Amino acid sequence: MKKYVVASVLLIFSLSFFAQNEVGTFTLTPRVGVSIANMSNMEMGFDGSGVIVNPRYKTGLAGGVEAEYQFHRLFSASVGAFYGMQGCRYPDQETDGIVERTGLRNYKMDAQYIHTPLLVHACIAKGLAVKAGIDMSFLLAAKVKGESTVITVGEDGSKRYNETEVINQNWKNTFRSVNVSIPVGVSYEYMNVVLDARYHIPLTNVFKESILNEKHQYWTFTLGYKFTIL
Repeated sequence: MKKYVVASVLLIFSLSFFAQNEVGTFTLTPRVGVSIANMSNMEMGFDGSGVIVNPRYKTGLAGGVEAEYQFHRLFSASVGAFYGMQGCRYPDQETDGIVERTGLRNYKMDAQYIHTPLLVHACIAKGLAVKAGIDMSFLLAAKVKGESTVITVGEDGSKRYNETEVINQNWKNTFRSVNVSIPVGVSYEYMNVVLDARYHIPLTNVFKESILNEKHQYWTFTLGYKFTIL
C-alpha cells in the first residue's frame, strides 16, 4: 500500500514539474491539417455476383481554431470549431457481365462537418498532453462521387470503353444533421507550435434510417500555433 502512495505522490510531483501554462492563462490556437476517415458497416456489392467490396480510408482537409483555459497547473479545458471532411472510398472495379459491364473509378462517400469539440487536457510531461471529451458535429454536405463507364466486351474478350459519366449525387437528406463522438488524443507543444493527433470514437449512426449501424471512423492530425490572449 505504501508503494502505491509513494508512486502517486511522485507522479503528482512530476506532473507539477512538467506543467507549463500558469493557472488562469487563456490561449487561442488556430490549427490546420488532415483527416483520415472511413465508415463502418459500409460494405457494398456493385453487381449480382455476390462479391462484397470493403470501404477504405480516405484523406481530407481539417482545420479550425481552439480556445483553451488553464484552470489547474496540470489541467486545462478547451472548446473549438473545426471543419472536417469524412466518409470513405472504394477501390476501382468492374461489374461482372458477359457482354456489357460497368467500370467504377474514384467511387467515394464525401461528408463535410463543422465540429465543436469540448475537451479536458492533462499534462503528462514537458510539452506533452493527453486529452478527451465530447464532440458534436453539424453536417454541411454529403455526396456520393465517382466516375462510371460502360464497357462493351467483344466475343474475343476485347473491351470497348464508352463515354465516362461523372457521378455526383446529393445524399445530405439521408444523413443525420448532428453526429456525436468522443475524441481522444495526444499533443506535443514546443515554442508555441502544437502538433495534435486525435481519434474520434463514434456514438451516433451516420444515416437517419440506419440498418447496419453505419458510423464514421476517423483520425485528425493538425499543426497549430498557440497565442496567449490573457
